[in-house]
Amino acid sequence: MKSILNWLKGSMGKTLDELIHNGTTITISDIRKINECRAEMAKTAKILLDDPKHSRTGYNILGALATGGEMKAQLLMGEFCETVLERPEQAAIFYQQAADQGSSEAQVKYANMLMTGKGVARNHREAFLRYALAADQGIGVAQFEVGEFYRNGEDIPGDLDKAVYWYKLAKQNGIDRAEIRLMQIMGVIPVKKQSNNYEIALNRAILKLPEDIFCVESSAIDNSASRESYSDFKKIFPVVYIN
Repeated sequence: MKSILNWLKGSMGKTLDELIHNGTTITISDIRKINECRAEMAKTAKILLDDPKHSRTGYNILGALATGGEMKAQLLMGEFCETVLERPEQAAIFYQQAADQGSSEAQVKYANMLMTGKGVARNHREAFLRYALAADQGIGVAQFEVGEFYRNGEDIPGDLDKAVYWYKLAKQNGIDRAEIRLMQIMGVIPVKKQSNNYEIALNRAILKLPEDIFCVESSAIDNSASRESYSDFKKIFPVVYIN
């Protein structure tokens, strides 16, 4: 009886956690045997990618899914290439592919790269179009950026009414900077390219905002720890070629 129970347990396969902590090499075949993983292969590959012992396997699976047209995998590969492997050109390709399939998160990330020229030729007009698509999907940060375009009127015709419309939506979606812009447009806060310490303190007092609210409007996330932990892996992660 005991031998039958052991056979049944073995035939049911292991969970993902058991495979990860088992210490042996994980294959795609192993993952496909797990019910919880079959429908979320990209998510499973990312879990493996974040585990140093199985990063190579995760990278290979994620790369295969991304080049095969899996939108979520393209987004995840873009993030990994940009923040860990520091390959912005490859990241931009994956972001664009995911964005073209309708990923609002990829739209924003690709638009950010188009704005700065990171990994792709700078193109503010296309960046606006990408932000607009994500804004229509309810993404607060994209709504704020669309408001910025209409407020500045540099790459598209300026329109304060449209700017206010998008800032209000962004504010509703939790973007604090949008409230600052609305108050600037209403004249509550003076609009200046450079603000001295007195003006910043005054603005904080008016809005009762936390100390860090007037930091640089778009700052890169510090990935130094992540980069350091993956520094050795960069040498063994080949560039994934996209047809």
